[in-house]
Amino acid sequence: MKKIMLAFIIFIISFTSVSAQGQPKKALLAMENTKFKSVLIEDMKKELESRSVEVTVVSDHKTDLNNYKASDFDYVFITNSGVNSKVRPWVQKWITDNGNRKNILLHTTKIKEWQENVSVDAVSSASLRKDISPLAKEYADLLLMR
Repeated sequence: MKKIMLAFIIFIISFTSVSAQGQPKKALLAMENTKFKSVLIEDMKKELESRSVEVTVVSDHKTDLNNYKASDFDYVFITNSGVNSKVRPWVQKWITDNGNRKNILLHTTKIKEWQENVSVDAVSSASLRKDISPLAKEYADLLLMR
């Protein structure tokens, strides 16, 4: 039953990669440039592009994220480092300034329990991840369901 549901979800998602006007959907993937996040974003980019989604990558969200608006994209994925047990302040500000949280999936890495100051949609620990590809596919699926 789970395989049937997963196949159905993938089938539905495959039809959501093109807008009603026939234009490809657009995704913004933003990160801090770390080894884990670079591989995660590259794998997500490949996964999304295989589904006909145009992808823009921001490799330093501290300096470059402000050059973009969430409203210019159908999907936004931000991966944040949980340094000092917090979502980065510039990430919080960008999300607040862009207001439209429904198309933003916020991911953070952390290794201990802590309270985020903003709603986080996905959490993983870079130190514990051996195989990033399944994680990238999972996050791409979550993003496309937004």
